[in-house]
Amino acid sequence: MAGFSKIEWTDSTFNPWVGCTKIKRPGNGPSACDFCYAEKWAKRSGQVKWGNFARRRTTESYWRGPLGWNSQASDFQKKFGRRRRVFCASLADVFDNQAPAEWRADLFELIRRCDLIDWQLLTKRPQNIKKMLPRDWGSGYSRKRRWAIKVEFKDINEQPDALAHFGASLDDIRRRLHATDEAGRLIVGADVAIALWRLTPGEGWLAALFGNRVALPVTRFVYDRLADLLFAWNKWSRRW
Repeated sequence: MAGFSKIEWTDSTFNPWVGCTKIKRPGNGPSACDFCYAEKWAKRSGQVKWGNFARRRTTESYWRGPLGWNSQASDFQKKFGRRRRVFCASLADVFDNQAPAEWRADLFELIRRCDLIDWQLLTKRPQNIKKMLPRDWGSGYSRKRRWAIKVEFKDINEQPDALAHFGASLDDIRRRLHATDEAGRLIVGADVAIALWRLTPGEGWLAALFGNRVALPVTRFVYDRLADLLFAWNKWSRRW
């Protein structure tokens, strides 16, 4: 646990347990887990075996850390003008299938008790969120958590067929941003930027400004025209 983290988008980190298993892609394709810093930490520290092994719950004294932060919320607010942000978990996945359900229940109870700090919950398994949340999540936790779902980037020059099943050519992808969401649906152009802003702490206002019903058609039009010009410039410059 870090009282003050060096990660720029959070203030503190909390790990209710440590350990995780890498997400595998079909055909062993590149994955966002390929360069996992937490796995490297596990190998250096020897505190837990990474992969398909038992997770290690952190100590009771460690678990009392967020309660201390919560009690200091007024001082933090006066000093920084906002609530403390707590990244959970930097060395695990909150919605890991292999983590004991009772540990997750204890974590959610801790989140409920610490009602004066904002929790940033990290997961690469967004499909598990709905089934693993407490039944009363909507009524009891609404101001206390933020999602930090992992975004995975791919170099289309190295994987030119990554979106071939959507009918997207290499030039289509070079012309405009392309992405798929957690449900596998294709998102194109300005909508990708808006989706990324919504997932990025501190940039939600950009999504609200450019992605609202009134502004969105204009945002898409301007993005498409600029994308066309940039694509033509790169073609003319023989960068592609």
